[in-house]
Amino acid sequence: MEDNNLQENKTILLAKGIKKTFEKPVPTEILKGIDFRVDEGEFVAILGESGSGKSTLLYCLAGMESPTEGSVEICGKDITKMTDDEMAKMRRTYFTFVYQFHNLVPNLTCYENVILPLALDGQKESSYKEYVQEIMDYLNITKRANSLPRECSGGEQQRVAIARAIVCNPKLVFLDEPTGALDSQRGQEVMEMLKKLNEERKVALVMVTHSPAHAEYATRIVRVKDGKVDDSETSV
Repeated sequence: MEDNNLQENKTILLAKGIKKTFEKPVPTEILKGIDFRVDEGEFVAILGESGSGKSTLLYCLAGMESPTEGSVEICGKDITKMTDDEMAKMRRTYFTFVYQFHNLVPNLTCYENVILPLALDGQKESSYKEYVQEIMDYLNITKRANSLPRECSGGEQQRVAIARAIVCNPKLVFLDEPTGALDSQRGQEVMEMLKKLNEERKVALVMVTHSPAHAEYATRIVRVKDGKVDDSETSV
């Protein structure tokens, strides 16, 4: 992998002055100048009510939305200035994204969904099969390897999505309401698994949630209100 020296940088994500305005139907400023930092191995929860701007912030941090103003550096590289190809490479090597509704490919088995990033990267199955087995064992989804997503519970589907996200050994994983589509029991199971993943594998996590209880699983809580970080209510 190129730029291995980037992995020595303790600060894995650094955002400065993030503003976001949507022009239609009328100009609306969603983010109003947010600074945001994540160090290696942190688990940061972005907590806020509906409409606070927390999801827009996450999408800007993950390069899925372009901020109107500001910069976002991941592993020392400003992703706001990257080409589509450069961004695709970053997503295969340094950071990944987990959606609220899994986004699994319905006609692929769970195993095939997990290896999808590696297959798309042109890697041979012999080079990763043992590691994929380890990841699926770790997340307790090995028994579902040959099942289609529709044959799995919501919690199992979310664990498959998380396995797919970490199979390329990212330094950072973004999560958009990862328990939002689950009942309370399955949601708690996923949160406990994420905490274990962070503590044992030292993967940095940035999670958006509206649940104060789920935010408590993180090592730091950042509260967003009216498009700004509420510094008076930020836990470290």
